[in-house]
Amino acid sequence: MKTSKFILASFVALAAVVNLASAQTVIRITGSTAYRSATYQAIQDTLNAGFTVGWTGTQALSGAAEAIFHGSTKTTNITVTIKTAFSGSVGGVFSLTKGNGIPDGTATPPITAGFLVDTTSTSPLPGTSNVPATFETPVQPPAADKAGFPNVALSDSFQGSTPFTSPTLNDTQVGVVPFEWVRNVGSPSTITNITSLLAQALWINGSLPQFQFDNGASTTPVFITGRNFDSGTRLCALAETGFGINNQPSQLDSTQTTADHIASGAWVSGTGGVVFFTPDSNGFTSGGQVATALDATGSLGVIGGYLVSYLGVADANTAVTGGGTALSYNGVPFSVTAVQNGQYTFWSYEHFLKSPQLNALPATDNHNVVANALATTLTSDAAVSPAGILLSGMLVVRATEGSPVF
Repeated sequence: MKTSKFILASFVALAAVVNLASAQTVIRITGSTAYRSATYQAIQDTLNAGFTVGWTGTQALSGAAEAIFHGSTKTTNITVTIKTAFSGSVGGVFSLTKGNGIPDGTATPPITAGFLVDTTSTSPLPGTSNVPATFETPVQPPAADKAGFPNVALSDSFQGSTPFTSPTLNDTQVGVVPFEWVRNVGSPSTITNITSLLAQALWINGSLPQFQFDNGASTTPVFITGRNFDSGTRLCALAETGFGINNQPSQLDSTQTTADHIASGAWVSGTGGVVFFTPDSNGFTSGGQVATALDATGSLGVIGGYLVSYLGVADANTAVTGGGTALSYNGVPFSVTAVQNGQYTFWSYEHFLKSPQLNALPATDNHNVVANALATTLTSDAAVSPAGILLSGMLVVRATEGSPVF
């Protein structure tokens, strides 16, 4: 009899442990790399002190592609794990509308980011960097909380501006994301500005002579590089300049080791000469990679010219810190005030998108409570800068990317 009671008590205890484990709320965030530093700050500001974090790569958390947080929320003290895997804004919309998990080799280009497994090493701030990139394996069908499936995406662009317009996602605007043009290390100081028409010509030709930028005599080519199809930064740049979001830009590829490429922070000559991204890849997967390309030394000696590109402000700051130089756009240098007043127009709204599975849950479900708390923090948190600008500070509006500012 005592044995039976002991066995029963053991089952009850085991059931309690199982229920506790099943009560764990997991939020998986993908999308915008331009807004990842703001997203990471919002996550930290949503959690109670004492949370732990780990992330891939040796860079600061603000620039990590993947991270995992364990903690509890300031709102109703919910025990939560928050995972990030930034694939680009358009890539995030693709994943939510198609119901696909990540990594996703079926996407074009393939989405290589993934969500870290629960057992990933974490520690209290400053956290654990360079953790092994061991990703959850997505298993169909998708759900509001299932390994490998994102339930939130941050996007620099409206869903309607992407090819993935159905089903309609729950959309909350949480901020304004500004972008900058930057020239690379070693480029001449006389290059100070880029116009929308120069940008169009660069994407058509792949390069332009220096004299078109500084009114001098040099015919040294200025090349352009940039992001791939999954990028909201790219979509906004193509829209803002009038090039057109559905047109294929010519962008220099510095990744091919059989051609002129970048290795160990410097340009290296290759047998293939200067090459451009192919239509299926067509660009870098993150703004951090663009910043690295702009900070590489020796472009004049290897490719015979210089390099310009477009980035979210957080990545632009990284490029400038590494030796690049920010350019004015249509004669106006970037500043928060210039964006707020409508003088500097290279910006878009940041969108917090929920998956259909998450949106179908009751508002009182812990997943929605945590997601809504994150959206609120992003909207109201002054720490959004420099990756973003608070909506409350904007004196102008626009209907969509590249449209007039009023």
